[in-house]
Amino acid sequence: MKYRNVGKHGVKVSEISIGTMYHGSKVKKENALKCLEEAHNQGINHIDNADLYGIIDDTKMDNEKRVRAEAIVGEFLKEYTREDFVISSKVYTEMQESVNSGGLSRKHIREGIEDSLNHLQTDYLDIYYCHRPDPSTPLEETISVMTNLIDEGLIHYWGTSRWPATLIERVIGLSKNLGMYPPHVEQPKYHLLERSIEVDILELATYHGLGLIAYQPLAGGVFTGKYL
Repeated sequence: MKYRNVGKHGVKVSEISIGTMYHGSKVKKENALKCLEEAHNQGINHIDNADLYGIIDDTKMDNEKRVRAEAIVGEFLKEYTREDFVISSKVYTEMQESVNSGGLSRKHIREGIEDSLNHLQTDYLDIYYCHRPDPSTPLEETISVMTNLIDEGLIHYWGTSRWPATLIERVIGLSKNLGMYPPHVEQPKYHLLERSIEVDILELATYHGLGLIAYQPLAGGVFTGKYL
């Protein structure tokens, strides 16, 4: 396995990572643990999570049969050395029926990081993503809480996921003006059939030293023959 720095930053991730979107739902816990073990055996050190992974709505599955993916990863990590892994998760999705659940407010991010750390059974995340932009929360508020989380050691880096280039540029500029941490990494969708990041995101990332960790490089299985 080969490893690369995340942008201009010191942390190194394997060129191939393992995502957990369906761990706990379509991929049952036993098989999910086997997948994680084999990924580790192959030298994969980056495990990508999100608070909603494993409990994504699926009308074909009863709610009580779903297991939060972060909880499966947390169980897996107990058998290994935490420092050997780069663990990421995401915040944005409404997790409860509450007016303040969801988005990128200080309240929801604070509650989200505590919840994710509890499920993952770890004291910190290596990367914490803002899963989508939140037009209802000022960027300054989101930047501020992410900076606080870094200073407190709860996360090491923060990032954006599927944010447009113009908004990433704006948040980087705001962060520098405020003397706070700008995002360190963007997670876009990128594969042979989805190449829109080549228009502007790639240039922006190169200019600012922003890391890019793409998801669905095989188009969700289209390129593996899964749907044939």
